[in-house]
Order: sequence, then structure tokens, then C-alpha cells
Amino acid sequence: DYWTRIPQPLKVLINKILLNLPSNRGSKLTEMVRILQRFTMCAVKDPVQRHANWMGVASANPEIGRFTDTGKLKVLRTLLNAIKIPSNLDHLSTVLLRDIKSVLISDMLVKIDRASMNSGLEVRSPFLDHEVVEFSLSLPGNKKIAWNKGKKILRDSFEKELPSEIFSSSKKGFEIPINQWLVGPLNHLLKPAISKEFLDFNKINPKLHFTIKNGIERGMLPHAEVGWTLISIFQWQKRRGFV
Repeated sequence: DYWTRIPQPLKVLINKILLNLPSNRGSKLTEMVRILQRFTMCAVKDPVQRHANWMGVASANPEIGRFTDTGKLKVLRTLLNAIKIPSNLDHLSTVLLRDIKSVLISDMLVKIDRASMNSGLEVRSPFLDHEVVEFSLSLPGNKKIAWNKGKKILRDSFEKELPSEIFSSSKKGFEIPINQWLVGPLNHLLKPAISKEFLDFNKINPKLHFTIKNGIERGMLPHAEVGWTLISIFQWQKRRGFV
């Protein structure tokens, strides 16, 4: 709501500045930049489009979008639109329900399952008990998340049960330090994967080479994600004799 009140020329200037700043999970500052970049790119769109762009980090980036097919975003929009939303859900609860029906089951839980099975562990997620989920969806969004407090119910429920450092520590996701790897120890894998010859062979605009290379050097997460994907494709094709 605050963003919509900012004059358009100022929004354009803010976007240009943000797109040239490093954005990754390496520090609190670059993590904040990453969040602001995604926010400003999505804020002007309708709720479903905004959610799709938030999910498709790389494909939603304007620098990368100039050279790549935007079909993934169309698929994400179709997926999100197909999810039935009860008429009494507020905006935040709607977003959370869409996440449960998409990102949770096809991304987060898959990673947990793969990592735990690789270590021979059986993992259970108690907060996914159907009664807990049903109860959470019955609550309005402003009861779930509080300003500067995050997940209010969890914090209030376990405040006396867990040590204080648990509540003051930063959120830790599944992300790997991909930017640092691609400019450091894995740079030798990146170079052939973003070469003009390889991109042209796969019918990808060769100009994407400069965008990905410069973006990774600037610490941009979307560019690193595309670079990581291209490394995977290159290695797969190389082992099968295509390149």
C-alpha cells in the first residue's frame, strides 16, 4: 500500500539502484536487497501475477527476462489460479494457502525428503498435522504474523520453552552459497556453461552470457540460479556426448 503512493519516476530510480546492488543470502544487508528487489518487481502486479513472479525468481528478473522464454511464469499463474480459495480468506491467508498447495509440496518437502533419505533418517513435520493446518487456516492473517515479531503464535507459544538465542537468530532456508561458489571454487564449471557457443547450441540467446556473468560477479542471486541450471544442463549433455 505504501509503495503505490510513491511517484512513478522515484519507483523507476529505486528499481535501477536496487538492480545494481548485490543480492544474496550472504549477509543481512544483501539479503534485504534481495527481498527489496523481488518486492519492487512484483508490487505493481495483480495478486496471482505477483505470487508467480515471487516464486519464479530468475524468470521474473527483467535483465534475464529479455533473453529467456517467460513460459514458466504463465505455467505458475495457471497453477495458482487453479487452486480453490475460500471466499472468507484474507490476503495473507490466501498467499499461505497457495504456498501450501504449490511450493510446500513440490519444493520444500521434496528437499527435506531427499536430504533425510540420503542420511537414512525418517523425518516428520509436526506442524503439518492436518488439525494444526486446519486451525492455522481458520485464523486471520494479522493473528499469524505481527510487525517486527514474525510468526507471532509460535513465538508466544514457545517463548518459555526455548532458549532466547532461538528467537533472535536469523531465518535459515535451504539455499546454498551459490554466488560465492560460482565466482570461486566452481567458476571453472560456470565458464563453459555460459559460453556463447554452448548457449547458441541450445538455442539460447548468446547475449545471455554477459548478463549472467556480470550478474554473478555483482552477487545477484537470480543470475546465479540460471548459471547453476546451465551448469547442470552442460554436464548432462557433456556426459552423453552432445557437447
